[in-house]
Amino acid sequence: MRKPLREHSGEGINRRSFVKAAVATGALAASAGALSGCSPRSKDEPSAPAVPEGVLTAASLQQKWAFEIPPEPISDDQVAETIEADVVVVGAGTSGLCTANSATEEGLKVVVVAASAGPVSRGGSNNAIYSRVMERLGLPRTPAEQILKEVFYGSCNMDTKKWYKFYNSSETAMNWAIDLMEAGGYECGIEVTTPTDPNSLWAVPATSHGWLSKEVRATAMGQPFFVQRLAERLVELGGSIYWENIGRQLIRGEKANGTDGRVTGLIAERPDGSFAKYIGTKGVVLATGDFSANRDMMAKYCPDLASAITDDMYDSPTNYDAGFQYGGIYKGEGQQMGLWIGAAWQKVFPNCPMGGTMVPGPGLGYGSHWGLIVDKHGQRFMDEYGVSSATGPIVNLQDGRQAFAIWDKSYAVHTGTTGISLEGPPIGEELPPPTVDEQLAMWDAQVGGDGANMPGGGFVKADTIEEVISQLGLPTSTIETVNRYNEMARNGADTEFYKRPDMLHEIKEGPFYGATNAPGKMVLTVLGGLRTNSDLQVCNDADEPVPGLYNVGTMVGDAFAGNYSFMVCGANLGMNCLTFGYLTGKHIAANE
Repeated sequence: MRKPLREHSGEGINRRSFVKAAVATGALAASAGALSGCSPRSKDEPSAPAVPEGVLTAASLQQKWAFEIPPEPISDDQVAETIEADVVVVGAGTSGLCTANSATEEGLKVVVVAASAGPVSRGGSNNAIYSRVMERLGLPRTPAEQILKEVFYGSCNMDTKKWYKFYNSSETAMNWAIDLMEAGGYECGIEVTTPTDPNSLWAVPATSHGWLSKEVRATAMGQPFFVQRLAERLVELGGSIYWENIGRQLIRGEKANGTDGRVTGLIAERPDGSFAKYIGTKGVVLATGDFSANRDMMAKYCPDLASAITDDMYDSPTNYDAGFQYGGIYKGEGQQMGLWIGAAWQKVFPNCPMGGTMVPGPGLGYGSHWGLIVDKHGQRFMDEYGVSSATGPIVNLQDGRQAFAIWDKSYAVHTGTTGISLEGPPIGEELPPPTVDEQLAMWDAQVGGDGANMPGGGFVKADTIEEVISQLGLPTSTIETVNRYNEMARNGADTEFYKRPDMLHEIKEGPFYGATNAPGKMVLTVLGGLRTNSDLQVCNDADEPVPGLYNVGTMVGDAFAGNYSFMVCGANLGMNCLTFGYLTGKHIAANE
């Protein structure tokens, strides 16, 4: 029987003690008593007050959290088997399998150690700046300004060397992936995204690649095909995959949890509870995913969304085989193993979430609802035109983190709401826009059900606007906001938030609809982790590479900031997983 992840000792702080102390003080305060030893005090000066138990001080804020404190090293006499290779890759998702295939192509002996029982994928959008499929379809190469816009969106608080390395290398990596998939009998399609004006701040270029089989024509649903093909090809090339092996500790300087010297391997726990040692003489690559299901790590590194993850997710064992899911995934084992051997955390704070809060309503692509949005008091608070994931943080600032959309039947023909589908058409063909009847049928299907923007709920529908307002639980005064919005729509000028005139649509033709968001229920993952340079080497506090240690995929540090925008659609899979996985395999072969 598999042993549970080892618990840490009582030393170090955790979220519960951190919150208890913060509540006790009402603020994060440095105690005079804690600092009084820094300078001499005369006998006539009053003594500093004692520090109350549980109060945070400047000194206590420097304490390590419990997850940062390494457990007792696993000894050699606990190891049942040792397996040697040139490269050990930890994780069998897109990034780990791309790295493993790339390194194997260069003649290296590669071992993949995976906690899952098979290849794992989530999402389905792999961005590339250009590819031979885009060329065949007549799609333009993404201009460099799109990268600049993404960096600007992240407050210029991200490692631009990574982004421009992606810009210069993604075409090569994507063509490599296309060749690999076509040889396996699959097609590559381009995901149709948000129908924004190409000159808009919110423009999303059609550069997201997905995988199609003869039976499955949904571009955004094909990532399982990719990881399965990568795993099969790796074995064909002579690589090995050890499933259901959970990485527990890295080996540095010939010691488990060592803090000096080169990282040369990993100790993993096998299904029967025994341990195996995997030695990588040229490198160890961490590709273990995020930390969104770890209560303490979320409290320290992503505090704004820590409360959005349910206790059930925090307290449940990790499902290493989980595919696409909301509400938390992994517990940060890879990041913790890196911290224990001397790796530093990324510089960007807080870590960037993907999802978390989205704008509610009848969205297509990533656009969501561009009509009327109000807060729980029935008041407008934003220009509604934008990319839902990028403007979602505005919703997060509202009372209760809630927003409500109200629209009518005629919104189905409003400019910008039709002509979009995430379904993958035959290569080179476009799906026709949905008819009004088809659009209404899609809305009606979500009435009272599990709406895409409202897990556990759905849309509401009524014959009058007042009934919709009542069903949403909004105050009756909301009708005044609707009337004022309709007047601005008739006049063609938004004098409150200055939304572009063609996005103003009067709410007047029944039936009427409404929807709200579910705060926090849209969390997909949390990006970043260990400090990582542009060669994907893990670094220490001095920004020096930890010899022999790399990481790729979701856990790459300092690649994203703020909130994941989706305006470079599929950037995490396309950049951190595919492109950086491909480049890391080649880099290790050439430099280690």
